[in-house]
Amino acid sequence: MIKVMIIEDDINTLELTAEYLNRYGIEVAQFFDPEPALEVLENETFDVIILDLMFPKFDGYELLKKIRSNYITPIIITSGREDLSDIVLSLETGADEYMIKPINLRVLVSKIRSLASMMNRIINEVQAQRDALDEKKESELKDEDDANSIFHINEDGRVILKDNQLLELTTGEYELLKLFIKNKNKVLSRDKIVKSLYSMNWDSNNRTIDVYISKIRTKIEEQKDKPKYLKSVWGVGYIFID
Repeated sequence: MIKVMIIEDDINTLELTAEYLNRYGIEVAQFFDPEPALEVLENETFDVIILDLMFPKFDGYELLKKIRSNYITPIIITSGREDLSDIVLSLETGADEYMIKPINLRVLVSKIRSLASMMNRIINEVQAQRDALDEKKESELKDEDDANSIFHINEDGRVILKDNQLLELTTGEYELLKLFIKNKNKVLSRDKIVKSLYSMNWDSNNRTIDVYISKIRTKIEEQKDKPKYLKSVWGVGYIFID
């Protein structure tokens, strides 16, 4: 649902506009006084702001400037001022639309929908760009991390290298060590290992995994009884540190 804020000093116009917009499924927050409206804007977001320029205690242009300097929400000015200079000043100060009173409420609905849709597209595009940047940074960090790792997986050849030296691994040892390397610095429980390597038909309740862990340690650790890479986490499972 589109959510709109109306700041209007004429109570009849305010209520009439809000009632009409409600009929079109537009949620309206009504404000007769700009001060509480500004307070609400600090904590709530709106799709569109409809702003009058005539207030007893406020300069409409200063109010417009204040809102625009703090929020990117589209703003529609509704004013009885018809001079071209007022329209130009409003648009150059930050308004997105200018409607001269008495306004056509059906046209107002269309403008609200158009601005809200445009804003959603912009937000989605910005979010997509941020996600792409985050993925790029994550990929770069992973590549850097992989480059610094002494363990490397060649999935095409189904082999694992340590310090560029080929490790002699059985199928089970290869699959288990590959799982640990891809989840390094994460604790893996026996249940997690069994579910991840379901094709091996292992049982988390017997000693099969422990036996494979022991064999892998023999091949990758300098001291099997003091593992540097493949460590036990008491009562939980194992963690691979590289």
